[in-house]
Amino acid sequence: MREEDGLPDLDLYLDHAHAHEGEFEQGFDAEFESASESPPLNDEEQFQQDLREVTPHAYFTWLFLGINAAIFAVLVLVYDVPAIAPGALDLLPWGANFAPYTTSGDWWRLFTCMFLHFGIIHIAFNMWILKEVGPLVERLVGNVGFLIIFLGSGLVASMASTWWNPGVVSAGASGAIFGVIGALLGVLILGHGTIPKESLSRLRKSVTTFIFYNIYIGLNSPGIDMAAHLGGLGVGVLCGMTMTRTEMLETEEGRVSRNFSATAICGLCVMWMLVLIPSSEGNAARTLIDFESVRVQTNSVYTAALDKMERREIDDETFAQIVEEQLLELNRTQQSLKELLEVDEAQAADVRRAEQYLSLRIEGWNSLVKGLRSGEEADFVLWQDRERELDRLQRGLR
Repeated sequence: MREEDGLPDLDLYLDHAHAHEGEFEQGFDAEFESASESPPLNDEEQFQQDLREVTPHAYFTWLFLGINAAIFAVLVLVYDVPAIAPGALDLLPWGANFAPYTTSGDWWRLFTCMFLHFGIIHIAFNMWILKEVGPLVERLVGNVGFLIIFLGSGLVASMASTWWNPGVVSAGASGAIFGVIGALLGVLILGHGTIPKESLSRLRKSVTTFIFYNIYIGLNSPGIDMAAHLGGLGVGVLCGMTMTRTEMLETEEGRVSRNFSATAICGLCVMWMLVLIPSSEGNAARTLIDFESVRVQTNSVYTAALDKMERREIDDETFAQIVEEQLLELNRTQQSLKELLEVDEAQAADVRRAEQYLSLRIEGWNSLVKGLRSGEEADFVLWQDRERELDRLQRGLR
């Protein structure tokens, strides 16, 4: 107390406050840090966070998804390929895999067929499972590793289809996607416990649905075969096992040697398939499918021109010229059939029917052209007779 005014001594209070200031600040800082700490991550969250630190973006998953969707949209919207159920002849000009074409020099079809699909349901299922499984696998093995697995598995899958089903026109990304699933299985085989159960449980239903769907469609669709699926799956498992290590979340530099190993595995499988795939020499399948394409195309042009002539939109001479142009295609196809070196027993009946069709069609249309220019009734009678014979024959070709 100050003696002169009877008030408390302020110096005494200030000394007391300074003495406890450090204790107050330490206690406040401790409480603030405790309140600001985020709750600890569970195994699933920590795993996903670690994956994103090593491989921040699944570039190739989204790239392949976008390429497949864009190609499908362009073919449907620009080139009028059916969206629901395109046939073999619809996709063959765009790069579908067909052994007689592929082994005759069109080896690029082994690659392009991975980006074509038999309708919207086919592509929807494939892109759905790629979106589900792709990002996880790409982050596990790295961007380059995923690229190797996808393309390598897809290539071997196409070759397996060429070897096992040489008479089938095939297309689809499912062989490559089975490779991605196989890579995940390979990681699980050798790296048991590497991936948290929570991550796997989310994929189990979608992967199971995809596999059973492809088994069903593979047994019921002529353009989608199990040989491609099994080939892609096998390569994927081998690559996944090669890329498995004790510590999955290593840096990108640590993945380089494993990427080389996976590339070597894909290369060996490709060379093995090249040995298994038979030569196309003497195979009539390509000529037969060429014939079918020409038959459909020339009939379509002829029918449209005949309709225009009947409506007097074109005159007889123009119609005759159109028919002559189609005759050139028919004669070329007829010559190709005559040049076949050998025909196996399974194809002999188809070749005979094709030759018979071409003979009747060429004779009939030649008579039609003569009749249009000469006006002779006998030419028109012969043309109509050949049309009736062709109508009976085509029932066996359809």
